[in-house]
Amino acid sequence: MKTLLITLGVGKGTWGKAKRVCSEEWDKIVILGNEWAQDTFKADFAYDWIVLDENKDSCQLVEDIAEQLPADGDVYINLSSGSGREHNALVAALVTKGVSFQVACLGDDGVRIF
Repeated sequence: MKTLLITLGVGKGTWGKAKRVCSEEWDKIVILGNEWAQDTFKADFAYDWIVLDENKDSCQLVEDIAEQLPADGDVYINLSSGSGREHNALVAALVTKGVSFQVACLGDDGVRIF
């Protein structure tokens, strides 16, 4: 199972890139963002949310994310949107849980996996 974990920030300028990465073939897409992003973001593909509480510190976010990470399959991340705080928490949660992952990167020639 191919699962994409993607951070979504409050800057709508990056949402187009996030949607483009999500348009590839994924079995599951999980978006990480705050409540505002969850209420505002709309797309025509299926996705789940991990809602990040803006009032929590980075270490608390790591714990929250780790509790909700998918348990199986191949994991891919995209950090084109969101803040360093969100990116740090996602990567730390993956490392804490021992989840191997690859990076889905959007370039001029489309999405590439590293």
